[in-house]
Amino acid sequence: SNRREIVRRLALVAMHLLKLEFQPAKETRSWRNTIRVQARDVEEILADSPSLRRELPTFIAKAYANARKDAAGETALPLATFLQTPTPAFERALSAALAGDDDYSF
Repeated sequence: SNRREIVRRLALVAMHLLKLEFQPAKETRSWRNTIRVQARDVEEILADSPSLRRELPTFIAKAYANARKDAAGETALPLATFLQTPTPAFERALSAALAGDDDYSF
């Protein structure tokens, strides 16, 4: 269940990061708050179950696939807008979010 919870929370982080990347003019405080809260919760789960940390790349890949679809639905942008694999800028933003840094610049 922790695995599913991590993937679900990472998908929320990823979806909001994608929205920030592709629709920065529509950014809201709520998006950043969701990123911060969900990333913090992922870190808390990983602190309680440190053996799951080695699976983080797999969790991120699953979450990103879900986030692409969710971001397309929320932004009304075509799914193809969101690349099938994360860009380096996205990966930097995700790393920053998971590290507790609020600078998710693209």
